[in-house]
Amino acid sequence: MPAAAFRTFTPPGSLCQLDANARPPMDTQTQRKLELLFELLALPPQRVVPRMRIALAPCVLMTEADTHGVTLVLALIHRVERAQRWLPLLMQTCAPEWSFGIPVRACVAQGRPMLIASPPASANFQAVEWLSCVTRMRRLLERIDAQQQRETRP
Repeated sequence: MPAAAFRTFTPPGSLCQLDANARPPMDTQTQRKLELLFELLALPPQRVVPRMRIALAPCVLMTEADTHGVTLVLALIHRVERAQRWLPLLMQTCAPEWSFGIPVRACVAQGRPMLIASPPASANFQAVEWLSCVTRMRRLLERIDAQQQRETRP
């Protein structure tokens, strides 16, 4: 049966329509944890919104918060030559004991090594644990960046 047969019709203006850009608001507790995380990272005070992108050279921290929890993505700012060779090292970080029990995934996207931490909203993680996880992720990516710099020097 063609895929089109499974599509549902939602009339314009219906309450069932979903806006792809609409996001459920983040809860106050998550907002406070993000504020504290940014403070612990020694970042200047800023308004916390559900989606943020913050430079932490040589990395970039991207956050996305919703009712299910927060996603903390740390990636290198610049592309890395043969980035996929770092994947086995990145995958070692996916062990729960490495990330203080916070689920972490690893990938290489558009030539950039990336680590994705997802502390669930239901868990009792504190901003200090988020900081510890982000700090470890950052150290690993800084190590990859430093190695890349050494390899590209003439």
